[in-house]
Amino acid sequence: MKIIGKAAIKAGNKYLALLYSDKAGSVARAWDFPGGAIEPGEEIEHSLARQVKEETGLDVKILAKLGSYETSTKGLPYYFVVYEAKIVSGTNVALSKEHSDYKWVGKNELLGQDLSTFLKLYLEDKNSEGIT
Repeated sequence: MKIIGKAAIKAGNKYLALLYSDKAGSVARAWDFPGGAIEPGEEIEHSLARQVKEETGLDVKILAKLGSYETSTKGLPYYFVVYEAKIVSGTNVALSKEHSDYKWVGKNELLGQDLSTFLKLYLEDKNSEGIT
């Protein structure tokens, strides 16, 4: 099972969402939180902070686990984990080539967008914590 970590980075009452580029395969043109696959043997929190830096240029501190979900895509199992994260340095988002845009949005605005499978599961979960 592949483990995917995602960071819910909040500024005020909005969250950082990234738009995958047209060349991002099955997630092309979908909005998602920063993060990605956790490498074998790597701690989720360390991996997630590294990935956020690579994707956004922001240094974050990974805080509490907000939710986790199991799902499958094209018959492959995934374990998806969302963590709360706060920016510790950096103010300007510098996107990686994997993404083409970003915005700071609330939950309701996000739900009106094309979302990655993972983010949609999280936002539609009535018991999920942290995202309002």
